[in-house]
Amino acid sequence: MAWLRRGVGLPQVAAAVAAFVFAFSTIRLKELVHLQLTAQFWSLLAVAGVTLLIRAPRGRHATLATGMVVLGLVLELWSSFYHGYLTGLGLGLLAVSALFFPDARRRLWEILRAQAMPLAMLTVVGAALLWPLASHYLETVQLVGLRSARELQGRAPTLGAWINTGPQNLLWGWAMDPATNPLISTDDRVLNPGLITLGAGIAGLAMARRQLGVVMVALFLLVALTTVLPGGLHGWLLVFDHLPGASAIRALYRVTFVVLIPVVLGVGLLLARLRHRTAWAVGLGSLMMIEQARVVPTFPRLWSEASVAELASLVQEKDCEAFFYSPVIDPSTQPRTWWEHHWVRFQTDAMLAQQLTGRPTINGYHGNRPPGWAALQDPALRAQDDATRVNTALARWAFEMDLDLGALCWLHMTPTARP
Repeated sequence: MAWLRRGVGLPQVAAAVAAFVFAFSTIRLKELVHLQLTAQFWSLLAVAGVTLLIRAPRGRHATLATGMVVLGLVLELWSSFYHGYLTGLGLGLLAVSALFFPDARRRLWEILRAQAMPLAMLTVVGAALLWPLASHYLETVQLVGLRSARELQGRAPTLGAWINTGPQNLLWGWAMDPATNPLISTDDRVLNPGLITLGAGIAGLAMARRQLGVVMVALFLLVALTTVLPGGLHGWLLVFDHLPGASAIRALYRVTFVVLIPVVLGVGLLLARLRHRTAWAVGLGSLMMIEQARVVPTFPRLWSEASVAELASLVQEKDCEAFFYSPVIDPSTQPRTWWEHHWVRFQTDAMLAQQLTGRPTINGYHGNRPPGWAALQDPALRAQDDATRVNTALARWAFEMDLDLGALCWLHMTPTARP
């Protein structure tokens, strides 16, 4: 809200509604299961710095603004790589878009000339702060390799995804069934922050196109670059192997969080124009806030905590130096929910038990798997041959990782049933 109120200069109510839509966006609620995606606030620090630089490219405050840009991107990369990387990409496209507008191009050169030295020094500091992250990234690349472009399939934006709020959206869910809506398919992700919100955001930007034409072009380039077009045309494939870091991006659809920033800017601008038409402003603002509501998945917290505590207690009881957890599942029992017997739950329980005990585990859950670990992805013992499969995979993993198999506890336990 501070960026919209002080940086952009929006009236308080317009800024508050736009900030609400950003903070509680339906797409953010949709991704609550990925907690790293909630930390988008550092991106706004970088965007606020760019706003201040555009207003005043010279002086002490301009140097502070340059620091805000660099620090915001560095902290965002540490908090959420997707947000940091895609925000940096968006700001890069904003700079490229400025080249097409004479006034914006002159302001860009003015900023670069005035801030060349501070920017260079701050970039070096930022690189030093990011080095631990980068070194870990390079080490991981050596172990598991870079991602393949094939992994983007089903995880990149599509045209239908940009109008899809998902069937769980309380206001528009009725219209988002692929069986009855020909504009969306079952493969489309949920990227729309609300039909009214998206329309209002675009309208607000269009009304301010003389001042924000650069933003609109950058937004178009970002969407066009990341969206799979009819016929399978995908601009991201052109940069996938050439743009540093692009091959680390698998869930490209998360670019919608960056798109949300100019959208809420447009929302605020439109509401500011309607400030003298109170009924229209109140009605539109209320509808945009209402359409963020959606049904989100939940689980019994106490059940999850009890399951982790029971496993942690077993780790301590066995005095394990390290462990691997294999839950014993009775195939005749029917889980009450898909999560109860899902391998992700068991891997997550083991990682949380590691946090409680300080004892390392071979269990894990990630979008990428190290070589030789695939047989351990589902640790559960559901059938008679599962014990042989896991035992063989553990022995092979210990050999390849030069681990002492004798110091490893292979823990079998019937998981806590959901109440």
